[in-house]
Amino acid sequence: MFAASAMLAAFVSTAAASSNPDADDFIPRIIDRTNMYRQQNGCAALTPNAQLQTAAQGHTDDMAANDYFSHTGSDGSDLAKRLQNAGYSYSSAGENIAAGYPSPEVVVDAWFNETPPDDWHRRNILNCKFQEIGVGYTYLANDAGNIRYHSYWTEDFGQPRNSTRPTQPPTIPRSPTPTRTRIVPPTATRTPTSAPIICTTKPRAPLLTTPAPNAQLNITSVMLDWNDVACSKSYRVIVKRNPSNTTNAAVKGGLTVSQYTTNPLAPNTTYYWRVRSCNSNGCSYSGWRAFYINANAR
Repeated sequence: MFAASAMLAAFVSTAAASSNPDADDFIPRIIDRTNMYRQQNGCAALTPNAQLQTAAQGHTDDMAANDYFSHTGSDGSDLAKRLQNAGYSYSSAGENIAAGYPSPEVVVDAWFNETPPDDWHRRNILNCKFQEIGVGYTYLANDAGNIRYHSYWTEDFGQPRNSTRPTQPPTIPRSPTPTRTRIVPPTATRTPTSAPIICTTKPRAPLLTTPAPNAQLNITSVMLDWNDVACSKSYRVIVKRNPSNTTNAAVKGGLTVSQYTTNPLAPNTTYYWRVRSCNSNGCSYSGWRAFYINANAR
């Protein structure tokens, strides 16, 4: 496993460390866990990069401070713009974000355990072209906005321009890596830039991403997020207090984006949610996932 602690400590700014007491521990653990999965699958370990670190931490701080969860920054910036602002010159790049997960291992496992073809975070982790990484982590104990996940995470990956470094260990056999260079814009971490797909079967079940399983939230209007599903034409979100009950606490159909924010829900209550993806060939349902709205939620 790649040991990143000593190298990464120099890349964490004083401001980030003071507002994130766990950052010095959590950020190396994110890199270690990511590199573990890469090396298990024949890719070279990623090296921490100061400019990617700046971009990743800046976007993470921005999400936490400005009350949103998206690959698009509060200033409208996308990944390419953030890397340009950080001074990082690259041939290809990618980004993973998450919110609400309690530890580095849990969040990396959630990204890695996605199911193909809806596995864009996993694909970023296992993209052997990427050689460098920057990680952002921000924790807000008093997360007082509308988006209250407390913990926010970003991974920025890059292949430096004109790099001659091997992208995988030569002694580990693996499947060929596609030769197409892809710069991943903010929303493209979950959206392929390939030719149109001809769909002859119903779509796969969505993979729920946010909130994390059994998350405890201090917000009554909850943002629900799931992975884009290939071949899905629409989504339907269902929220219940009891999965076996026919009464819905919230429901929204006809969605064409993989995100929905509920109307205010009752505090001091556990809710269960699932998503249905549909096309002309049929529909598939995700499993149920629980979250709890704290008694003092607003």
